[in-house]
Amino acid sequence: MGNVANVMFDFSQIVIAPKDPNYTQVHPRLLRYAPYFDGCIGALDGTHIPARINHDSRLDFINRKGRTSFNVLGIVDMDMRFTYVWTGRAGSCHDMAVLRDCIWQITHIHQQGDTIWLILVTHFVKDTWGPYRSTRYHLEEFRRRGAETKEEKFNYHHASLRNVVERAFDVLKAKWHILEAVPFYARKKQTKMIIACCALQNFLLDRHLARQPEPVMPGTVDAA
Repeated sequence: MGNVANVMFDFSQIVIAPKDPNYTQVHPRLLRYAPYFDGCIGALDGTHIPARINHDSRLDFINRKGRTSFNVLGIVDMDMRFTYVWTGRAGSCHDMAVLRDCIWQITHIHQQGDTIWLILVTHFVKDTWGPYRSTRYHLEEFRRRGAETKEEKFNYHHASLRNVVERAFDVLKAKWHILEAVPFYARKKQTKMIIACCALQNFLLDRHLARQPEPVMPGTVDAA
């Protein structure tokens, strides 16, 4: 199992990456929001994955729900592909501490020239406020009454777009059941298994997307 985990970890270094490293095109899903999210390259969020920890270190890994876990941070693009995954921090670790741990790597990987492209941060605002504070933000808040002010409309669009990373984590956990009860391996190996599952998720998505027809952009004319 150790050799398989190592091979899959090496595989993940290739697969968990932006499809277009230079971000030369705006994703079709963002066109309806143009030009406000043209610089958006994905959404960032955190989640907890169960961890098997020995008794001596168990206390550090207990999260706020009373379970042992790894606090995992991920960035996905608008196709729900993971472009970055950071794992290994204890479940008791604060979300902002996890973000601080990897902020340099994130800006280094998701960078074009001197420009840092917009990443929709979700996990770090969803329990407080959205981009416009003291204004409705969560999608369920708009079910009975739609967005009215320009601030509410921006918050609504932001929440709609950032939902992609929550769905990516939901699919990951639903598909790869090993993440519900990772075997009692060394911590480093457990984290490699998490990353391997993200890589496999990307692999399957890439195969699916490759079979999809190319989107027709507004203003284009069929050469035929």
